[in-house]
Amino acid sequence: MSLIDWRDWSENALCAAHELDRPILLDIGAVWCHWCHVMDDGIPGDPIHTGTYSNSEVARLISDRFVAIRVDTDRRPDINARYNMGGWPTTVFLTPDGEPIHGETYVAPHRMLGLLTSIADYYRDHKSEIGSAIAQKNVEAAPCDPGTESLALPVDASDHVVAAVFEAYDELYGGFGMQPKFPHVSVLRFALARAVVDRDAAMERVLVTTLKQMASGGMYDRYAGGFFRYSTTRDWSVPHFEKMLEDNAQLSGLCIQSGVLLGDEELIRIGEDVHRWLFSLMYNQDSGCFAGSQDADREFEYYGLPLSERAKLPTPYIDRTIYADWNARMVSSLVTRYRASGDRSFLDLASRAFRYIVDRILPGHYVADSVVGGPANLLGDLYTCINASMDLAGAMNDGAYLMFAGQFGETILDTLVHPSGAFQDVNTSGDAKGLMARPNVDQMQSAEAALALLRLGNALGDERYRRAAERALLAQKQDYQRLGIFGASYARAVRAALMPRIRVVVTGAEDDDRLLEFERVAGLSPVDTICSRAAADDVNEYPADPTGAPQAYVCIGSRCLAPVTSPADLLRTLSEIRPVDAKLHNAPHSQV
Repeated sequence: MSLIDWRDWSENALCAAHELDRPILLDIGAVWCHWCHVMDDGIPGDPIHTGTYSNSEVARLISDRFVAIRVDTDRRPDINARYNMGGWPTTVFLTPDGEPIHGETYVAPHRMLGLLTSIADYYRDHKSEIGSAIAQKNVEAAPCDPGTESLALPVDASDHVVAAVFEAYDELYGGFGMQPKFPHVSVLRFALARAVVDRDAAMERVLVTTLKQMASGGMYDRYAGGFFRYSTTRDWSVPHFEKMLEDNAQLSGLCIQSGVLLGDEELIRIGEDVHRWLFSLMYNQDSGCFAGSQDADREFEYYGLPLSERAKLPTPYIDRTIYADWNARMVSSLVTRYRASGDRSFLDLASRAFRYIVDRILPGHYVADSVVGGPANLLGDLYTCINASMDLAGAMNDGAYLMFAGQFGETILDTLVHPSGAFQDVNTSGDAKGLMARPNVDQMQSAEAALALLRLGNALGDERYRRAAERALLAQKQDYQRLGIFGASYARAVRAALMPRIRVVVTGAEDDDRLLEFERVAGLSPVDTICSRAAADDVNEYPADPTGAPQAYVCIGSRCLAPVTSPADLLRTLSEIRPVDAKLHNAPHSQV
């Protein structure tokens, strides 16, 4: 039992801090976070890491002089986005209004004793100075008028990111930087697009080498399957052992998609093996969704053992919370598995998980013990659900999923447009205090949302989504270069914004399985396309092959090319379409 009376982040907790005239101690952690557990309970036998919050003197000081609030980063990503101090655990001291005074990450017991006393004394003796400093800081942080400095998207964004990728790329072991090493899926998606669309052999090497090095080293659980969250070493040999649904949903889909498009069976097998772990340990039969994470604790005591030996031990803690965004990513991964294999059972699984997200979670963020929680209409939930909807709509040829995507898109446009034009993480209207009252833009999330809205606008033929996405990208124009490799999502979104609207219409007998091959290529291509089968009354516009063989028409704007007769030719044709001239990209698609 905890010695500290932890409260949830709430109006009541902030009111208590006001009434008691005490600073707030905010602890941000996660159930999978090893050092969060160390800060709670210590490491047995370690004379330094004896447990900060289990220290009776620490607990007494907190009880006497602070209001203690604990937040789970997965359940409240909006709080984490504003107060995180560079990792987990985050330890941050706030005024009763939620304004930061001081923050760190892990704090050992001996340091915490001094920190608690000095922060409490400083708050007691310098309230007026703290208030003045915060007021000045808020004035400086007020949103600026974005102005109309330039209305042109940076057509060279992709080249800037390519340069950053090769600067960071590790030629010996793959991945980016030295250590610790993270997968950086957004960068790998950028590399795939360059490899397929631009036939960039160097970027293909970056992608394939990184994925295979990760999968062959300690970063991958060779017994149970699944990627660990990151490697502590440059060569991927020593991982940090937590496994996250967010990472594995994305990496499984990326491996399978890359394997199909690049003709690499090994990558397909890696993605399928990730699904093996997800279905064996993380799948919830009742909901059709997947648990959020598996714990890092006990490390080699458990993860270093073969499955037969693991079966004799308790499984490291699995957080059974069902998160909307992570499961939406899993829906997309399952649709990719269906595209690659033709096995419709994966499509059925994806559809079931999506229905649970829509029916039981949204507009909330998660479900735990049948209770919906978290902030409503998070940007991350909405754009991942747009992508999941679009993936299902294309794979199932069912317009109902487009209606869902449209609803998510409308919510973004109605509630999550920042004054700059970019997309903020959550609606900040209401009586929120401190940093929670201020809109927050995560550059990568805003770019990913722009990508999703561009895709939605193309499918629905609705220019509002395209215009909103372009405004968001223009708002980030001055910042993307400083992001380095983390500008990968932005570069992909700029390219998508400059592309014409592309449709693929497939003709042939409805019962001809070869049609699926064309739809598979269109669905997996990095080039955004709307794929459909020709209707009976389309015979004049899209004539069928006289022999009855399947074929595909690629239409760019209002102009359709001669039909292609093989999936390989379809992929090649899609890859040859280039962005329209930047001066024309705002023109109606029928004029391009």
